[in-house]
Amino acid sequence: MPSEFGKAVRLSDFNEQQATQETRQRQLVIQTKEMLRKFDLSAKEIADDLCVPYSKLLQYFKDDVGCSFSQYRADHKLSRIKRYLRRTNETVSDIRRNLGYTSSDSFSKFFAKHAGISIVQYRKKVRVERAKQLLSANFKISDIAKMVGLSSEALLQNFKRSTGMSPREWRTIHKSGGFKCESFDI
Repeated sequence: MPSEFGKAVRLSDFNEQQATQETRQRQLVIQTKEMLRKFDLSAKEIADDLCVPYSKLLQYFKDDVGCSFSQYRADHKLSRIKRYLRRTNETVSDIRRNLGYTSSDSFSKFFAKHAGISIVQYRKKVRVERAKQLLSANFKISDIAKMVGLSSEALLQNFKRSTGMSPREWRTIHKSGGFKCESFDI
C-alpha cells in the first residue's frame, strides 16, 4: 500500500504533466494564430507545419479560443477586409488583390455571407459615417468628398440615401444640437 507521501508525489507529478500539456496546447494555439495572421494558412497546413495531428489542433484551438478554427479564420479575414475598406480609398478590386483573393465573385460572396451586407453597401456606410465626422469638423463638402473617395455628386447621393438629408442640412441640424449621429458597428 502506497504511503501518503508516495500518493502526494504521484499527484504532484500528474499535476505537473497536466500543466505542461496545457502550456504546450496554449503555445500551439498562439503559434496557430500567428501563422494565420501572417500567412493565412489552412488548419491542415498549420497542423503539418507544427507537427501536430490536425484533429488535435482543431480541438486545442476550440478549447482555447471558444470557437472553431474556420469561424476564427473567417472573422479574421472579414476584419482585414473591413479595415481596408475603412482606412483606404482603394477600389474593391485593388483591396481584393492586396488581400490575395483571385476571384472577385468569391470575395464579394464571402464578405456578404459573413458581414450580412454587400461590400458595396458596407463601403457606402463607412463613407457616410466618415463624412459625418468630417462635417462636424467644418471641412468643405467638396474636400470631404475627396477625403472619403467620392465625387461631390456621389457623396450627395449616398448621404441623402443614408440620412434622408444633404450633407449641408445634416451639418446645420447637427451643429444646432437637434440631431445626434447614430453609430453602428463598422
